[in-house]
Amino acid sequence: MSLRYAILTSLANQPASGWDLARHFGRSIGFFWQASHQQIYRELRRLDDDGLVRTEEATGQRGPRRKVYHLTPEGREALLNWLQTPAAESVVRDELLVKVFGGWQLEPPQLRALLDQARTDHTDRLAQYRELDRELAQSTSRKARFARLTLQRGIFEEEAWLKWLDQAKAEIG
Repeated sequence: MSLRYAILTSLANQPASGWDLARHFGRSIGFFWQASHQQIYRELRRLDDDGLVRTEEATGQRGPRRKVYHLTPEGREALLNWLQTPAAESVVRDELLVKVFGGWQLEPPQLRALLDQARTDHTDRLAQYRELDRELAQSTSRKARFARLTLQRGIFEEEAWLKWLDQAKAEIG
């Protein structure tokens, strides 16, 4: 998937500035598709050049004028076409798994420390996901229901990580 469709998906929810998109990524799509502010702004320029979004100037309550991006009909059509195509297989790129694969070269306490840190990180993320899930459960909107489906996939993944970390730690002794 390209960042293009992550941005179009976000803009389908509501028009937003580049700054708003970057902030929104941090609490939604960013859990499974990361992008820096620079990448978002660069892609917004491309989307605008391609006619998939339009901009309007908006004055914030505080601060300077900003560009707010809206989907164009062509942008909505491109998004709908993309949504209907089969998803590519996910590629796993996980640094911890590479470290565990080579972990036979470490002393057990060193490897356990890596696993303990990963457990803390995944426990924290799981708590964050569960809090968001509680918030989304309060809404009856169709958008919230689909956001919650993706969030629940993240919850399952974090729970699986924790189970695997326990298994790995028991295995190394």
